[in-house]
Amino acid sequence: FVAPKDGARGIMLEPPGHGLLAHARQIGAAFTDEGLENEVKDALENGLELAKGVTVNREGDAIVVSMGDLANAGLCAEIRKTYPNTCTRTGCPVCSFVACMIAEGTGRRVQIERVDVNGKVVEAVFRLV
Repeated sequence: FVAPKDGARGIMLEPPGHGLLAHARQIGAAFTDEGLENEVKDALENGLELAKGVTVNREGDAIVVSMGDLANAGLCAEIRKTYPNTCTRTGCPVCSFVACMIAEGTGRRVQIERVDVNGKVVEAVFRLV
């Protein structure tokens, strides 16, 4: 939590996925605009082993990330059940981590536009703003 400077309106919260981003950097991950799709996939599947069968597709300012067999599937399900708006506000730690990777790689702000769950697959749509 960071209090705003004089005259600023609102507050700034550290994203739930920031710690995962810091850890990914520690183990050598880097995120760039031109390699973003492969870098996100590699971090999720190999670097931190948070998901399987990850696909990342960029369509203009939308980035669609599909993740299967999430390591935190139970946490995600409980968050969605208890606080359904969290998915598109701040995201669970994994979706927030993806948003952090995208923001770092593109140098742009990122919004979680939509999160859909189909069985063991979570598909999240991120929008560059």
